[in-house]
Amino acid sequence: FLMGMFSYVYYSALVREHHVTVGSVLQTVVSSLTVEEQVELFFDLKRYLEGVGVALA
Repeated sequence: FLMGMFSYVYYSALVREHHVTVGSVLQTVVSSLTVEEQVELFFDLKRYLEGVGVALA
């Protein structure tokens, strides 16, 4: 039992791949920002995307 438990903890903490998506990272970042900081982030991203040639509607 103990060996199985150790193996599970070792695998889940150190070996298993964690599937992180862009959406989950952004959600984590944005949820810790104030509304003003979220607006500032939005305009900074908009300015960046326009600068690299992405057409925004």
